[in-house]
Amino acid sequence: MPQLPGDGTLKAALRWLQAMRTEDVPRIRALFTHHDAYADLTPDQYAHGLLWLHHLGLAALPRQSAPASPLEDRALGMLLLSRSLEAAGPGWEYTTSSAGEEGDLPAAAGPLAKALGLSHGDAAAAVTQARLAERARVGAAGEAALVELLGRHVDAEVTHVSALSDRFGYDIAVAGPGGHAAHIEVKTTTKPTENLHFLSRHEYETMRGDPAWVLAMIRLDRNDRVVSVSTVRRAWVAGAMPADQPAGEALWESARLMIPPSAVEPGLPAVGSWLKPGHTGSLLAGQQHQEVPW
Repeated sequence: MPQLPGDGTLKAALRWLQAMRTEDVPRIRALFTHHDAYADLTPDQYAHGLLWLHHLGLAALPRQSAPASPLEDRALGMLLLSRSLEAAGPGWEYTTSSAGEEGDLPAAAGPLAKALGLSHGDAAAAVTQARLAERARVGAAGEAALVELLGRHVDAEVTHVSALSDRFGYDIAVAGPGGHAAHIEVKTTTKPTENLHFLSRHEYETMRGDPAWVLAMIRLDRNDRVVSVSTVRRAWVAGAMPADQPAGEALWESARLMIPPSAVEPGLPAVGSWLKPGHTGSLLAGQQHQEVPW
């Protein structure tokens, strides 16, 4: 389960966040301790709320001369929710609450949004930001894991090109013997049963012009350990792309792909001939590892 603060701690953290825009900590602590308007929360909750802000890196936002406006208060609540979900680590977004007041917010986010006084729309926007941050984190972890895997198991030169520039149209270059190469675009997930990924126009155009381009899917467990490596067939990718509108009135820049099992083959056949002796049973050859249960 995600290590998220309790409702009272999060409410206290928001009060600290709002008050620290104009006042220093000793003044705010005295206010929270002695003013009846803040007596609904305990001193421990206020103390833990401040610690949570320090944990999130939000305890040193720029000071301003006037109290936050209602719109700024909403923005602070959304920021606190999204950062709290990010800090919870993988797992918070996998369980969706039942239909009702909270709609399709993840179960972990609904009570926190209520504690912060956020509307459904504001909470959904904060969740989206947290999901984007988690997607970026997972993507970077998948790339790093595959670079490490290739470095150990393949007799070839491996370069993490996306760490140098995002202009290549793929993430990892593998230079094998005899001038052969594999240019690997990596898509990563931690969800056991969902292969939802996004492909940019630049990545797709690179695929069209580069015979060495490969779309690899990496699945990680909760500890960012590689569970499986697979390859998405190029023909499926080409057939799944959306069409542009006539006369250039509307052009797609990113495509959302729900990749079916029929479009996937295990391992990375593109590097199969370069596997080091004794490594034929590796993830790169299509073997799946046991994952750490959620």
